[in-house]
Amino acid sequence: MGGIGLLGSTVPIEVAMLMMVMAAIYLWVLFVFTRIEAKEDEAKIFMTKAGQLIKDGEWDEALAEYRMAANIIDDRTDPKVMGDCYHGIGYCLYQLGKQRSDPELFIGSNTMNEKAWKIYAKDGLGYEATVCLSHIGNSLVKLSQYDRAEKHLTTAIKMYHAALSLKIEAQIREVEWGNWLGAGNGDPHEIEFDEDREIEEMLGGKYPVEHGNILNNLGSAYRQLSRISDSEENLTKAISNYNKALKIRSLERFPEDHAITMVNLGNTHIDLFRLRKDPEDLTIGAHEFMQALAVYTEEDHPDMHRSLTKRRDHVLKKLVALQVVG
Repeated sequence: MGGIGLLGSTVPIEVAMLMMVMAAIYLWVLFVFTRIEAKEDEAKIFMTKAGQLIKDGEWDEALAEYRMAANIIDDRTDPKVMGDCYHGIGYCLYQLGKQRSDPELFIGSNTMNEKAWKIYAKDGLGYEATVCLSHIGNSLVKLSQYDRAEKHLTTAIKMYHAALSLKIEAQIREVEWGNWLGAGNGDPHEIEFDEDREIEEMLGGKYPVEHGNILNNLGSAYRQLSRISDSEENLTKAISNYNKALKIRSLERFPEDHAITMVNLGNTHIDLFRLRKDPEDLTIGAHEFMQALAVYTEEDHPDMHRSLTKRRDHVLKKLVALQVVG
């Protein structure tokens, strides 16, 4: 049997051939992974530029950069990069939808966010998955302004509840994702949620801004739904979720967010007064407007201060009139 000299020694031809095949395979794998990493790096460059454009409100330009990144990545790309790319496209489409009042852009936003959600969920990226669910809810609320309002709002509420039911952590692989993937098909619309879930674990959590936003938006979705069905019940749910949001959006930690939710609460109590004619709702609403005015000062927020002061005064005059009649 012949042999081949390798590094000063002779090995059988079969062994040498096997070593050369293994070396070729190694080089091919190295080449493939190098190409994948290079493509990821290129995609990240486009995505970083998109993020900078978003800060400047350049939504069209940011969308173009994300789409350039999407043309580069494939199924072998790191899931976090893939999810971030699709979510970025969805976020830009949502913002453009608001600018142009175009429902098709909100539909496109949801398509991309659901695609990102499935990637995040399968990889155990809890924070990112939660944000996607929240953004899906936001787009559905916008779509309710165009058609099928009750269906869109009801689904949006389900998305917000699902987002709140998912404990937000950087990595949550201990979660049984089969329960979240909707009978294995990865459809967030099939997620089950616990409507009575408390938020104590959020109060000291890592992502209070996101939790506060979701609870505030959930309250607003219930308020909008109250104009279509079950008015008093949905207004009560809106108030409950706004109050939960305030536990996180405290005046000390997040004054601007606190004021936004206070205004929402005030408006909801006014809606409740129109429904059940209880002056106590007007009293509470006026008080909530006054608390918001502590943030919306004339010096820092002249337009909002003027508008909210006018609304508060209107409520107070209504209360005086009711007392006179009574």
